[in-house]
Amino acid sequence: MALPADMNPARLQGRRGLLDNLNSWRREADGASAAGTMDWFQHDAFELISGPRAQRAFDIASENPRVRDLYGRNTWGQCALLARRLVEAGVTFVTVNMIGWDNHSNLRPFVGQHLPMLDQAIAGLVTDLVNRGMYDDVALFVLSEFGRTPRINQYASRDHWCQAGSIVIGGGGIRGGTVIGSTAARGEFPRDHPVSPGDVLATLYHVLGIDLNTSFNDRTGRPVPMLAEGEPIRGLL
Repeated sequence: MALPADMNPARLQGRRGLLDNLNSWRREADGASAAGTMDWFQHDAFELISGPRAQRAFDIASENPRVRDLYGRNTWGQCALLARRLVEAGVTFVTVNMIGWDNHSNLRPFVGQHLPMLDQAIAGLVTDLVNRGMYDDVALFVLSEFGRTPRINQYASRDHWCQAGSIVIGGGGIRGGTVIGSTAARGEFPRDHPVSPGDVLATLYHVLGIDLNTSFNDRTGRPVPMLAEGEPIRGLL
């Protein structure tokens, strides 16, 4: 989050002035509302680079060591801690990308290493949010893009499986201690209350106060719905 070594504040301000001039010429040329929208994003990006709030948020070394231990002294745990710090700094949407789960062989040592880190990171985040009185104001969604095969493959592991999976949702007014739906005995397919990806997104938008009927216009002016299908999961609200 620091400027490059050859970029001092004066040069950065000069570049911003040049960009403002170019944008004004572009707006005059095409009357573009798109250029005005881009200016808003560019303004936020500039403030992120040059402002002190982002600098403080990313400085996790200043965090209480006991809180850092709570999350786990590993990349995933410290990223979850950083997510909390970003929310405190005013960021409204944060993704913690815990990559490395695409495992198709030798599953047992893999999960033995990764699951404890994931468990501690999530537990640490929830505990920290509760202790700070933030839990009811932060919606927490823990999910992947699909589940894993119910059967072990020939390499002692599991493969991709889009028919069923598990998601953890909490905070943000979500009803805690609730299990929605179940699978058949082997975990292959939903047995009751199936939930689609659209339903999960609709639930997230609902708790964030976003109108599910929101649409955006593409470059031709054609409206594109924010959500093609899905309804909030009522059992969680």
